[in-house]
Amino acid sequence: MRCVFIVMTALFTTWVANTNGQEVFKFSGELRMRAEVRDNADFNSDRLDGTVQVFQRLRFAAAREFEHGLKVFVQLQDSRLWGEEGSSLNALNNVDLHQAYLQIDKPAALPFDIRLGRQPLSFGSERLLGKYDWHNIGRAFNALNVQWGSAQQQLNFWLAQVRDHTAPTVARNQEFAGAYFTSQRLLPFTLEAYWLLLYDARNFESIANPATPGRQDEPSETLDVHTLGLRLSRARDRGLQFDFEGAYQFGGRGFQSIRAYGLALEASYTLASKWRPSLRAGYVLGSGDEQVDDNRSETFSNLFPNAHGFLGAMDYASWSNISAPYAGLSFVPKEKLAFGIDYYLLALHNDHDAWYRAGGFNIGTPQEFYRKAVAGAGKRLGHEIDVHLDYLYRERLDLKLGLSKFFVGEFIEKTGGLRADDSVWGYFALEVKF
Repeated sequence: MRCVFIVMTALFTTWVANTNGQEVFKFSGELRMRAEVRDNADFNSDRLDGTVQVFQRLRFAAAREFEHGLKVFVQLQDSRLWGEEGSSLNALNNVDLHQAYLQIDKPAALPFDIRLGRQPLSFGSERLLGKYDWHNIGRAFNALNVQWGSAQQQLNFWLAQVRDHTAPTVARNQEFAGAYFTSQRLLPFTLEAYWLLLYDARNFESIANPATPGRQDEPSETLDVHTLGLRLSRARDRGLQFDFEGAYQFGGRGFQSIRAYGLALEASYTLASKWRPSLRAGYVLGSGDEQVDDNRSETFSNLFPNAHGFLGAMDYASWSNISAPYAGLSFVPKEKLAFGIDYYLLALHNDHDAWYRAGGFNIGTPQEFYRKAVAGAGKRLGHEIDVHLDYLYRERLDLKLGLSKFFVGEFIEKTGGLRADDSVWGYFALEVKF
């Protein structure tokens, strides 16, 4: 029934768009398919956990601009894994609303714009707040977003509802609010400053430990994380570029107070010669907890990030409890062809804290980490080598190819039982935008 409604809506809007030859609606779309091969995701070759998966995503959007600065944008999305239907005759209800918002520019001649509805929130480096477009669904928020400023300087305020306790399948509210300032008045530098607040009204003790029964909300048992951050960057087509970002977190997490920090540094240099070779090097630090059962939480949380590629394409690490230098070399032999190789050395910042997944630490559920800390296991997780290629084959057809290998380190060797084997991953993607 939902698919029929969508088709009828699309036909109706197409008819309206062509009435009297006027272009009323603007349509856009995307079709993406990505095959991924991964072996030894658990770093144990005895378990034969190799996988071959094909992810497919279709997006279709319609936009309409009215008089007096009123805009409407709607984007539908079908996201699926090949074979999940279980039969060539089965259908899945995978079509959903990815974006749907109303935007009012300069309401009542006031100096700001308002965007209300389901929308992506993406700012800065996206280490803390990004669209996560690599994911087959992608991240979107139900939010109110207000923006002041001009092309050179902007200030955004937003309030997003992540969870609503009145929904049948949701327990307690989770809200996400923030302010993000961006200035390019000091060209070629970009300065950014931000405040982010994540509040979760669920009982932290019952979330982190399922054996603990949930109770009514109590201020001492909920989560509120404040993040203050600063970013300074310089981006150019050639020559020296750099990116520095630092963030500090405070607040409360159950009975614990929060005191955590994160740093990300990167410098690169691009030559203007043939093939435009570019060399980059960087370092990422996310604090870890010295003692997990005391009254202070020191694990840095990367909140709602673009959780792909920052610490290796295999996504075996996040900005939580991490110490990771890295380097990369890339080339552009033709205008439509680019390839490169990257190296990452991954280690825990604190060996008393866990090894967290790419999404990072947030509430403290078991799904957030690969392995807990083990006394005497050390800090070194391992190192990763990535090779990647991007080729714009036709005007709208983009081909992407990548191959990665993760070499296990001391921590995995001492926490994985009898075996500790390297992991391999590769992908091939096709993307068409129209």
